[in-house]
Amino acid sequence: MTGRASNDVAARRLHIVQIGWDRALLTGQADSRERQLAYAQRLVSLRPGSRMTVIVLGAEASDRPWTSGPLDVRLLAGRWQSLRHVGGLLGALDREAAVSAIAVQSPFEEGWAALRFARRRVPVVAQLHFDIFSDAALPGGSMPRRLVGQARRAVALGLLNRYRAVRTVSPETRDKLAARGVRNVTSIPVPILDLARFEAVAERTREPRVLFVGRLEAEKNLPLWLAVARRVADRVPDARFDIVGGGRLASSVAEMAGRLDLADRVVLHGTKNRDALPEIFGRAAVLLLTSDHEGFGRVLVEAMAAGTAVVSTRTSGAREVIGDSGAGLLAETGDENGLADHVAALLGDPAYAVHVAKLGRERVRGRYDPLRLADAWVDMLIAAADGHRGPMPEPDETPCRES
Repeated sequence: MTGRASNDVAARRLHIVQIGWDRALLTGQADSRERQLAYAQRLVSLRPGSRMTVIVLGAEASDRPWTSGPLDVRLLAGRWQSLRHVGGLLGALDREAAVSAIAVQSPFEEGWAALRFARRRVPVVAQLHFDIFSDAALPGGSMPRRLVGQARRAVALGLLNRYRAVRTVSPETRDKLAARGVRNVTSIPVPILDLARFEAVAERTREPRVLFVGRLEAEKNLPLWLAVARRVADRVPDARFDIVGGGRLASSVAEMAGRLDLADRVVLHGTKNRDALPEIFGRAAVLLLTSDHEGFGRVLVEAMAAGTAVVSTRTSGAREVIGDSGAGLLAETGDENGLADHVAALLGDPAYAVHVAKLGRERVRGRYDPLRLADAWVDMLIAAADGHRGPMPEPDETPCRES
């Protein structure tokens, strides 16, 4: 490419479209808005005059689209109805301003719809925010449902080389995909833009409280969490248990706590404003995560940054965040005894808990710098739009933004 042509590419305005199911972007219950705004601002800083559009699938009647500067959020209602209309909305957006690249939240139905629209004339980037190789990530229930899930996974894996690039949130998943021959796959964890607020939590003596933070959904395996709590309660009489988050299983979790004779020791706090989370982590001695699968252990990063010792099942996300440095304790998925032993050991030895928590803080400090990760994701989208086909640098190889 000549110098003049290279300069023309570098100056080209871009229209990046992202497609996903994140309704938190509409409700303001998480940091999704701030994250997408940071992406849009990074894009405009590198390519003045550019714009970013986010299509939220599965919107509800009460949801409203919104625009802030270079970021435009559009909605498609209903689950299957929204998928049918992806191509039409992409076409309308393309007529407003030519679409330079499309990024999809998963390589499933929204990815297939984007590929069909693009027909190789517009680059599409797929994302994997979960461990696609874990059978626990497949739909549960009846055998037909599981067979459909296996078929969807097979189709998704078979189409990955149709995308210009693939972003995972876990290096382990990246390496497995590369071993299968998937080209141009990069691992970029999801940036936690307010991570500094968790890092600012003061060191203090922690109460013997065990914490869960997250969605009350099946993949978190809350029956296992409560079973572990029962075992810990028998061994640590003053232990208390806090569950923060909402979801479809809230009522069944409360009922199960009652059946396990934990009603006076388990408190369901419901969904909390994100501003309250650092202090919630700061009161707990241990964060316990019993998920069957996790693509990226975001809540582990937040807890470790806040100086809370963590215990988790050995999911791919937890293995990446905790590593083998003693910065947290891992047990195999489903290992009720192992998880209970770890939690009881931390509660029974506050000095040991402080040591593990200190290692956790040291591990996440700098490793998950949110500006660096946000920059890496936007740089990946720009490279896809510009026709880059070589391997992208990992975030830890990307120079940090100068202050």
